[in-house]
Amino acid sequence: IDGVYACTYAVKDYPLTVGNAWGAGLFNINNTKVTITLKPVPKVKAVKRIDRTVVEMSTRSNINKASQMISTETHLETMGQLLQNLQNESETLLDCTITVTAYNFDAEKTVAFRKNIRRAITAEGFSVSALRGRQLEGFVASSISRRCNLKNCERGINSESAAAVFPFVFTSIIEPDGYLLGSNRYPVILDLWKRNQDYTNSNIMVLGKSGSGKSYFTKTLLSMIYSDNSRIFILDPENEYSTLCRNVGGRFLDVGNAVSGRINPLHIYQILTEDGLPAPTDVVFFAHLRFVESFFKITLPEISADSLELLNNEVVEVYRAKGITESTDCSSLNAEDYPTFDDLKAQITSELQKPNPVQRHNDLMRIATYIEKFASGGRYSNLWNGASTLTSSEKMVVFNFQSLFESKNTILSNAQTLVVMRYLEQQIINIRELNRTIANPIHPFVAIDEGYNFIDVNYPIALDFIFQWFKRIRKYDGSIMFLTQNLSDILGNAEVISKTSAIINNTQYSFIFGLAPGDVQILIDLYRNAGEINETEQNQISMAGRGECFLISTPQRRTLFQVIASDTVRMLFEQNTKSV
Repeated sequence: IDGVYACTYAVKDYPLTVGNAWGAGLFNINNTKVTITLKPVPKVKAVKRIDRTVVEMSTRSNINKASQMISTETHLETMGQLLQNLQNESETLLDCTITVTAYNFDAEKTVAFRKNIRRAITAEGFSVSALRGRQLEGFVASSISRRCNLKNCERGINSESAAAVFPFVFTSIIEPDGYLLGSNRYPVILDLWKRNQDYTNSNIMVLGKSGSGKSYFTKTLLSMIYSDNSRIFILDPENEYSTLCRNVGGRFLDVGNAVSGRINPLHIYQILTEDGLPAPTDVVFFAHLRFVESFFKITLPEISADSLELLNNEVVEVYRAKGITESTDCSSLNAEDYPTFDDLKAQITSELQKPNPVQRHNDLMRIATYIEKFASGGRYSNLWNGASTLTSSEKMVVFNFQSLFESKNTILSNAQTLVVMRYLEQQIINIRELNRTIANPIHPFVAIDEGYNFIDVNYPIALDFIFQWFKRIRKYDGSIMFLTQNLSDILGNAEVISKTSAIINNTQYSFIFGLAPGDVQILIDLYRNAGEINETEQNQISMAGRGECFLISTPQRRTLFQVIASDTVRMLFEQNTKSV
């Protein structure tokens, strides 16, 4: 058609039951024209057809499957109700034919193109006829014409169902116990914590270019979550949340100098099994040793495999000197009970005093030199040398990474990111343990702002944390939110792409603000297996004004709305006024 390959399909069967807007998904498939032809059936003829159908279905004796029996019973019940309505003249019967003409504008391979269109139609619950050898009849039926020769694809439907097709719908979201996020003619009130078959988690993705209103929305949302029964942890690379944090009485930490809170990498934190129970002591201990090894791999990129193995052994010995082994229940220990880098340096120095083979002595000298930078007087001592002092009972904790990222020290940034995220794991676990003893569970909420700053292809520490917790945090009644403006930066190598795609697939709520055309295409690829983004929605995202947000909460439930914050909420993150 006009030089573009096209093919026409006909809908030959419908879902057993449908609700309002049952045609919306069908009418919004990309690169298609959908035509619905409706012809009224005279009352006498309609009654006879229904009578005949009821008799035929009632006399069937070869129904063996429970699913078929249920389908037949539902169909008979529907036919009986329709017959009654027809006789009361409150309904009419219509012969309905639906055709879908697809246009291959993207020059996709024909087989793949047709397969994708069929899959899109069947995903809406319809059975489809490819009209093999009948494409001309399909072309005629899809035109604005009274002529339609697709009798075998014609279906009788009642006028009420025809009225409910609503091919172009307006979605309103007004949910009990929700947060007021904005307006799309009606208020948009969204409950992040609801659970049913469509809403399996509370994870959030926020995407948008600079100046699109993404930060304003995020602060609005965080202010509301703070007012709920939640504890919020924010990884802030650009000092965006200091005002909000101060106004709500939160804890603001500069992770670049650890003046107000140190995390000792040698501090052993608890872990839980998949069942949510405390892991055995040996599992905890050996998991921590693997964490320490990762820490050294990042901070000592030049270390050889032999030297790293020797250093790992000395770490085990310094724990042993403190009375900590794989049999120790670390949940009862205090922060001061764990070794520090000064202790590790002393342990290595002690080994050097012993008679050793030349090679071992040289290796010990080498790792002693490495540890100097972490012990007293070393350039990293202010960050990590000493017992952990970071404790927080505040409802909001902000980890400010600005000074760390501005130093352009990738090694230091990656190592501190690893340490902070290990600390966050412990906080999430602590909240889960607390929830076992209280009536109203606390929701742990982790927000990672401008997440592209934390993703290093060579050291995907933050990405691993996000990947794991996007899958797990629902078990802890919590949520994790990932924000970024640079979609291209979260699509590095194949491993990064696979984990990014998995994060998208475990995201319940996507808040998408205005994007540049190049990022829109990346967005389409990312969401290809998570509900897709059709052409109309792509245009809405590309043309979105400041503060306009496209929300996807399920593949079928999505809407465009204008972000609105009340004066009280806005004051929390715009004015330096301490509020409680």
